[in-house]
Amino acid sequence: KRSGSSKHERNEFDEETDSFSSSASEKEEYSSKERRQRKSKEKSRSTKSRPRRPGAQINSIILGETGCGKSTFINVLTNFFRNGTPHSMKVAIPTKYLKATEEFKSNEMDLQRSDKSKTDSCNHYCFKHPESEEQFKFIDTPGLSDTRGVDQDEENLDKILKAAEDVGKLSAIILVINGSSSRLTINIVNVLSRLKGSLPDVLLGNILVVFTNCQAHTRNFVMDSLPFRPAFTFHMNNSAFSKNPRDWDDAAVQFIEVEWKQSMKELQLLTEAVSSMNVASSLVFKDMRELRFHIKQTLHEARLKITRLQTLQDEIMKAEKQAKRFSSDKEHHITVPFAALATSCATRTVD
Repeated sequence: KRSGSSKHERNEFDEETDSFSSSASEKEEYSSKERRQRKSKEKSRSTKSRPRRPGAQINSIILGETGCGKSTFINVLTNFFRNGTPHSMKVAIPTKYLKATEEFKSNEMDLQRSDKSKTDSCNHYCFKHPESEEQFKFIDTPGLSDTRGVDQDEENLDKILKAAEDVGKLSAIILVINGSSSRLTINIVNVLSRLKGSLPDVLLGNILVVFTNCQAHTRNFVMDSLPFRPAFTFHMNNSAFSKNPRDWDDAAVQFIEVEWKQSMKELQLLTEAVSSMNVASSLVFKDMRELRFHIKQTLHEARLKITRLQTLQDEIMKAEKQAKRFSSDKEHHITVPFAALATSCATRTVD
């Protein structure tokens, strides 16, 4: 009995051990899976798949709807590369409260109104990375969905494509979006759709989105409203450039310093992402522009032919109506004299 009991106890112990081992194995497997997912996420965020290239020229185009915070984003970039602080800000583009401190050329208009287009042409902002010594060039472009109308949007779109062609090589397209809005307007969606049709395939995977006026957990924007899927997304809130520094109290200073630190971290990740992306030659843009022109020309010729055919059809219908009217009048003229003659003959016969 003791032997049987001992054997039974060993079996129970073995079962418990197996159960514990199985449970531990499952937990270890789950933990390993969780670590792999976290590691994959961190890897995708850090984007260090390609080593830094000292001295390399890295070009990016910045796009955004009027009033989305594109100019503020340029100012934050300036502070990232030139070691600015909330108490000693570097200002590339003047704001409502701050004058320019840097040597960059800008043509900002009507700084008092956020709903009006400010940038009217493509301006270049060049920086050297303080650590990698890579040369970053950011091309600021006129606001999409321009307040001056559809024709101005078409003109701005041509400026953007020409700037992309002239820059030589392009690494990324940075789309700035106001993260406090729930979705893009219909106008900006239409403009982005037209722009997407003008981009080479190699650059469709090099689109980054920067959400302004929010953090990742406070963003209202719905990603499904974008006509494409961005490679990376970043979030930043930069109150330092939208508030009057004279009105900052201790609480505001503390809040702005936290925002500033977070924005600098996001820009570090952004520069790593842009540096890791494949470069597209401007010749691709030239080919796309020529193909776009050829398609437009073909469509224009087709419209002219359709117009001529429509005109010819209208003329044929008009001629048919005139022929029918002439035929009807002729029958009327022949029928009336014949009836009169028949009446006259009948009268004579009676007489």
